[in-house]
Amino acid sequence: MTKDEIEKTYLDGFAKTLAKFPVGCISKSENPDFLISNEEGTLGIELTRIFRKPLQGESPLRAQESLRERITESAKARYVALGQPPISVGLLFNNQVVLRRRDVKQIAQTLADVAMRLIPDPGERRMEKYNRINRNYFPEAIDVIVVGRPERLQRRGRSAWTIASVEDTPPLSISEVQARITKKDIRVPDYLKQCDRIWLVLCTCGAGLSSYLELSGEATQATYQGQFTRVFVYKWPSTVQELAIRSSA
Repeated sequence: MTKDEIEKTYLDGFAKTLAKFPVGCISKSENPDFLISNEEGTLGIELTRIFRKPLQGESPLRAQESLRERITESAKARYVALGQPPISVGLLFNNQVVLRRRDVKQIAQTLADVAMRLIPDPGERRMEKYNRINRNYFPEAIDVIVVGRPERLQRRGRSAWTIASVEDTPPLSISEVQARITKKDIRVPDYLKQCDRIWLVLCTCGAGLSSYLELSGEATQATYQGQFTRVFVYKWPSTVQELAIRSSA
């Protein structure tokens, strides 16, 4: 999806979830993202997706997610192109291996070959883990691969490849939430040139593991500094938490 389509998806979900979402004419804007006009005036809504920041020495998580997705899709495409039967593939990547763009093609080819080695009988499944014995043909970037042949895929004639994860994501602290509000707060004067009042919606989930964030208990109860009229945390697809905001003017 394009950036505009992603923003519209979040806005639609937010509108359905928030009680008493304002009724009016909604138009796409750039500064802020959306304007809602009605008899009460014009409300601006600025949407921002928040992602977990990498730890010191850690490759940016979203970049690693993107490479994992490319590897998975490339491996699936190679498998399908070779005319193999429909399978389900579950992949658990090794979080200790830092992926690089130049590695994508080779890992994907090797992964497709491993999947073909593991094709089970219909209705069965097979699993293999990376170890010293199989490292000459099994990519180090993968911890575990599970290959199955469920009946539903045989009927549809399509393979399904998915990425699993066991990585924990720590909740956002008060300071982390304030930092995200402050980053947008400096643009409020520009937003108010287009509208009478402005809301900030911090969007989590729906965009990979790095977007699956929760607020700590302290962070949900804190009062934040900013010039926004209201601030919300929208957890896609159906949870909204309003944060207390105090004017910093």
